[in-house]
Amino acid sequence: MLLHDHVASLTNIISFLKQALLASSAKTVVEKVNAVVPEVPAMPDPAKPLPLPYTAQTTAIQFPTNNATNTLSIASSKNKTTSADPFDIAKKAATLLDKSSRAVIERMTDNPADPSQDNNQFTFFQALATRHNLPAPTKIHRHQCQSKFRPLKVQFNSSIERDLFIRGFNNAMKSEDTLNKMSPKPRIRRDLTTEELEKLRESRKFVYEENLKAGVSLYLMDDISYKKNTKPRPKKKKNSPRR
Repeated sequence: MLLHDHVASLTNIISFLKQALLASSAKTVVEKVNAVVPEVPAMPDPAKPLPLPYTAQTTAIQFPTNNATNTLSIASSKNKTTSADPFDIAKKAATLLDKSSRAVIERMTDNPADPSQDNNQFTFFQALATRHNLPAPTKIHRHQCQSKFRPLKVQFNSSIERDLFIRGFNNAMKSEDTLNKMSPKPRIRRDLTTEELEKLRESRKFVYEENLKAGVSLYLMDDISYKKNTKPRPKKKKNSPRR
């Protein structure tokens, strides 16, 4: 019973995490969840063991030979490698749920030697949200890496609030002198999985190179992909985008 209760508890946790993701996430996250997390049916109550008939109780038990034991071991090993690890599934689901409510601001002014930087920038973005009637972030932190501008991760209460802030941030940039004076200017995106981040880099590279060759903005970024620009304008030359 203890094993059954433990598996049932894990099953409920996985189902809860998946439903939470599907209910509150953007289309791309929903597709990712459906691909990673299988449908997990509820665990049925364990059946009571049936008493053995008298003839079965008196029948001698045939133990497997060495060859049969090896065959069973190999089959068991194969089953272990193909079955889904509930802990791994739950971990992936929790990661996706966390990412679904987080934005990333790239190229934001960064000084690793300043211990008050995170607090100051958190206050700045909360004030920006108030000025432009946007959802306020709940916390921020820097992604630890060797980049000159470490990505600034901005957490929100939900994916809806995150998406509203991303759209509003791009409009707010036009009137925020502090951000406009930065070089290069900051840009914002949603938090991505490793696969999505690779797709983003490929799309940015394509857009930059094609627009540079054409001399006009033929393509625009659209989330992690790109789209045709219906009103292309002459493109100013600039350095290759940071990856």
